[in-house]
Amino acid sequence: MHDGVESVWILEDDAIFRSNFAANQEEVAAYLSGNDWDFCYIGHTLASELANLAHGLIPFSGPFFWAHCYAVHRRVLPRLVDYLEETLINPPGHPRGGKVYIDAAYTLFRRLYPDVITLVSNPVLSVQRGSPSSLVNGRWYDHYTLTRPLVAICRKMRDEVWRRTGWPDTAPELT
Repeated sequence: MHDGVESVWILEDDAIFRSNFAANQEEVAAYLSGNDWDFCYIGHTLASELANLAHGLIPFSGPFFWAHCYAVHRRVLPRLVDYLEETLINPPGHPRGGKVYIDAAYTLFRRLYPDVITLVSNPVLSVQRGSPSSLVNGRWYDHYTLTRPLVAICRKMRDEVWRRTGWPDTAPELT
């Protein structure tokens, strides 16, 4: 915010992209340069919600999770930073949000400030690579020496199929 950048792209280390993203990135950048927006999610979990809508970057006001690949415009940064700092001091269960995962904080922020313009890519252009969860204890198959290598191969295969085809069009379950 203090550097005065126009926008910032937040990308987690486990984000993977559709193989056709490189061909679409100039179109995405041009759209963002010529239109008003505050958040732009390239990665999200909105397959069914967007199924019958136009392709491209489209406005979306509903809740969703997976803040792993998105951009934030500078004009929303002051309010967003103030809000995120507020959530650090609010008690759990506070109506404006307490300490929560960033995905939930962004959803609450967007609900509290309905003027915030959120764009999402349709279809989704990024998902999180399949891997054991670092936020919860994980699935049973991640705890056994015999199943871990097989599950790792399955995750890599699923990720590669998604990169090439976009299928499955929802967030991977085998995380």
